[in-house]
Amino acid sequence: ITMIEKTGYYIATVEEAVIAESQANGTPSVKFKLTVPDEGTAYYDAWLTDRALERTIENLIDVFGFDGDFANLDQFKGKECQIKIQSEVWEGKTRYKVAYLNHKDGGGIKAMDEAKANDLAARLTARAGAIVRKKEKANLPF
Repeated sequence: ITMIEKTGYYIATVEEAVIAESQANGTPSVKFKLTVPDEGTAYYDAWLTDRALERTIENLIDVFGFDGDFANLDQFKGKECQIKIQSEVWEGKTRYKVAYLNHKDGGGIKAMDEAKANDLAARLTARAGAIVRKKEKANLPF
């Protein structure tokens, strides 16, 4: 198996998905074996801790159309996704890992709640207005 050892974005195909646990502390995950033509293989852990579970499930739905059935992980086999490989130094060695999965067509945009967005826009507009006025005042010829 050739592991991907180059940072960047790739379109990958799921070869296998299993329920696994980390060797370090037993943290549960859905571990994906992903292949990228002409590049190699990468692995990704979709964490299943209480804290991460909701976000993990949402991401699996967004990326793969996950139906919520953890007993049927074969539903991921053969599906494509976009992965981002990044490097990190661990114990003096550079390692490459999948930072995250996106839908094969890219990450997409998730809009903020409308009321929250309107409140933020009003506060930003007020701050921007003050900066614009300050800048205009600074540019006056007298």
